[in-house]
Amino acid sequence: MKTLVERIFKDIDESNLLLKEALDLSYMEAYIETAENILDGRTTRVIEDQPKQKVVKQLNDIYSHLELEIASPEEIRRANQFILLKAAQEDYIQSNHRITPDLIGQIIAYFSLLFIKKEENIHLVDFGVGTGNLLTTVMNQLQAEGSKIKATGIDIDDLLLSAAIVTSSMQGHQDIQFMKQDVLTNLFIEPADIVMSDLPVGYYSNDDQAKEFKLSFDEGHSYAHLLFIEQALNYLKENGLAFFVVPSEIFQDEKAKSLIQYTHEVGFFQAIIQLPQIFFKNEKNHQSIVFIQKKGSRAKQAKEVLIARAPDFTQKEKVFTFFNDISTWKNQNF
Repeated sequence: MKTLVERIFKDIDESNLLLKEALDLSYMEAYIETAENILDGRTTRVIEDQPKQKVVKQLNDIYSHLELEIASPEEIRRANQFILLKAAQEDYIQSNHRITPDLIGQIIAYFSLLFIKKEENIHLVDFGVGTGNLLTTVMNQLQAEGSKIKATGIDIDDLLLSAAIVTSSMQGHQDIQFMKQDVLTNLFIEPADIVMSDLPVGYYSNDDQAKEFKLSFDEGHSYAHLLFIEQALNYLKENGLAFFVVPSEIFQDEKAKSLIQYTHEVGFFQAIIQLPQIFFKNEKNHQSIVFIQKKGSRAKQAKEVLIARAPDFTQKEKVFTFFNDISTWKNQNF
């Protein structure tokens, strides 16, 4: 028998395929149309007699037995994650726009819970939110532990942002503000308690705007991933937590060495977690999670920076040991 997550995925996928064919859409566009239909009272939107009534009847039948009411936000997120993974394959989405694996959100949430007070109102900001999977993974886990969260997700891509909006809405999140904006321009957001970003790796083409940042290069295009880090730290409160998914070789790059000096100026480099090799077909694409804490009255440098490799999350005993080791490190260093 299929699980609830599998059944929700099946229904949404069937709707997507019907709309993709009927309206000549990409799979991602069809998913957004599906989600908007579901959110709009589970009623198929018809514009200029499209889709045809035969398809409308099929879609409304699918929506009528969709089991969202009995699903948790996390189950809905996981079902939609499989949809978004299929969209990446069907539509050949570029690597910088691919969905962030659950493991990364789980690690960020675990670190956050070790450092924040649950009774506080936490403002969480994702710089380059994409489809919102990382943001809602972290939110769902923090809220499950009793944390009060409001969030902001920023992205320049219309399609990805639309996917993030409908996906989070289907999970029942009314506490996320989404903004369509170049992350590296002036942002009108409240300071954050936690910032994060699955960083887009490459060059930033707006050289004039890049000059506003300390981590820009004197000549040529600057690295977008370095500017994202500086921007996120600019909007982070004192004592706040910052998590970045970076290329593992970032500190070996001559042009990126300024990042270490800048980090020491504004915060404390606390941990680097290498992600499992199984995530990456090519060793050159290997990534890690960097944890930086901004300076403040309650922040201090860990006695020993944590450097660890996350296990394959199918190995449950190793996963338990991994998280237990992080907790031990926190207790011994702060």
